[in-house]
Amino acid sequence: MRIEEEREMTIEDFFNLCENNNGTYQIETPDGWKEINFLIKKKNRECYNLIMQSGKELGCSETHRVFTDEGWKKTEDIDVEKNTILTKDGKEKIVAKEYIGTRDTFDLQVNSKESSYYSNDIVSHNCGKSLTCKAVSSLWKMPLLRLDFGKMFHSHIGASEENIRNAIKLAESIAPCILGETNIIINDENIQIKELFDTPNKDKRRIMNEQQKRNFN
Repeated sequence: MRIEEEREMTIEDFFNLCENNNGTYQIETPDGWKEINFLIKKKNRECYNLIMQSGKELGCSETHRVFTDEGWKKTEDIDVEKNTILTKDGKEKIVAKEYIGTRDTFDLQVNSKESSYYSNDIVSHNCGKSLTCKAVSSLWKMPLLRLDFGKMFHSHIGASEENIRNAIKLAESIAPCILGETNIIINDENIQIKELFDTPNKDKRRIMNEQQKRNFN
């Protein structure tokens, strides 16, 4: 893409663009165009397709959050009969929520209010634990390990234990790693990383937003 070029594309095409090209990219948000900080791919997620009264559609994972008349809600918790969703054109009624099976999905984090952005003109939010861990790992220049328990267990006797031992050896070989008990300073307050997940959602968003302002301003 050329500098300052504006283009509409699928999130998958954008992910491939980021993988193959160096550069800075922005996405449209309720606060205007904002820079994307992180983009990660997640495989085999249970997904739904949301269909608005205007014809807008959004295919997303069951845990993807959109802004409703009741605040941020996971797709799986949305009530088609009761909830309305905030879009670029205002509040809209949902006419259908269709289960579309298991798909690969893409998460991004943007430096806007509550990390919100437009996906298919629908106000979305997808800044979760994975993105927080990746942000801390990148900021501290430390390796980030993703442990897939589904791949740890094996039908052969002793193989599961061997896989776990190998995982522990790998973690030890690239130490130091980031643990939940790791102390960080946010708003001049010394806390443990795990507190970002133990605090109520409102406080969690406040802490994460303040951290983002410090890191990216």
